[in-house]
Amino acid sequence: MPMHGSKLLKIIQLFVERRSVELNLQPKTIKNYRETLNRFMRFLGMEKAFTLENTRDYLLYLQENGWSPSGWKTELTIVRVFERYCIEEGYMKNSVTKKIKTPTIKKKKRDFVSEEQAENVIFAGTALKSDENHLAHHVKTEMQLALRFMLRTGLRISEAIQMSGNDLHLDDEEPQFDVHSKGGDTDTLPLPKDMIDELRERKNKKRLFEITEKGCNRAMTRGCKTLNLPKQTCHSLRHIFALTRLRRGEPLQLVSRLLRHTSVMITDKYYSHLVVGDLDATMQNSRLITKGLTDVAVYDRASNAIRRLGIDRLEDFVVEQVRSENELIIKIRRKV
Repeated sequence: MPMHGSKLLKIIQLFVERRSVELNLQPKTIKNYRETLNRFMRFLGMEKAFTLENTRDYLLYLQENGWSPSGWKTELTIVRVFERYCIEEGYMKNSVTKKIKTPTIKKKKRDFVSEEQAENVIFAGTALKSDENHLAHHVKTEMQLALRFMLRTGLRISEAIQMSGNDLHLDDEEPQFDVHSKGGDTDTLPLPKDMIDELRERKNKKRLFEITEKGCNRAMTRGCKTLNLPKQTCHSLRHIFALTRLRRGEPLQLVSRLLRHTSVMITDKYYSHLVVGDLDATMQNSRLITKGLTDVAVYDRASNAIRRLGIDRLEDFVVEQVRSENELIIKIRRKV
């Protein structure tokens, strides 16, 4: 018999409580589960049962109330997670949602800034003002350090908030830190070498960064407006971290490991279509193509490779490039 009323409400409460403990879910994930299922329950009321028809009516109700396809697709995903739990626990025998077709959502073009621009956004968004009080100075200092750390490590904002001084291993041969991932696992990653001294002062702190997600996103928005750049968020820093390394030729498997994705396929899904330059380089990697290139085309390919690999940003080297009608010169030399 289909579930409804107080019985369905009780099972929803059990699902949220048990899954949050068993899977060590992040507070944000628990909140999303609870809000979605409570919203579904309010639509059903005490009379309507959890059936295929009523689930379809709920999705139609969301669409009629202005929900985007991606929004109600997320709602359906959470309802299906709950449904799997009900089947596992014996409350239901078969799926009632498997016949529902989900929309194909076109990927939005995401306009991420460069790594250097992101750093400038952080500084602009957390710039101290002379008329601000001590508390405001403290908050901005905390946000600046945290955002710079996220840009260098690819951490999620929730992971940065959870960190404590005990997660830092500064005296190891290669300084490292522990990150508590959203799936409940704890991974150990290398520390950014340019931030070790700043972090050493915080090794005894209960909270490594005294920040909030809302405050950090406001700082990013403020910085982008100041510099007239496309809007970036805290999570954009994670994407910029990944794209920067992929565009410089780092192996997909290693970038995936740093991002702590459960599969390389996830990394490939989210980033392969954004690394267009790499696709072009791969396409053009043929003797049939390269032997027909002009001198200018060869120069441009070499120049792009230097930029993509970050050679022009190495402190120990100087890159000199001349591109004129009479000369095409690229020199790379070590600083004396």
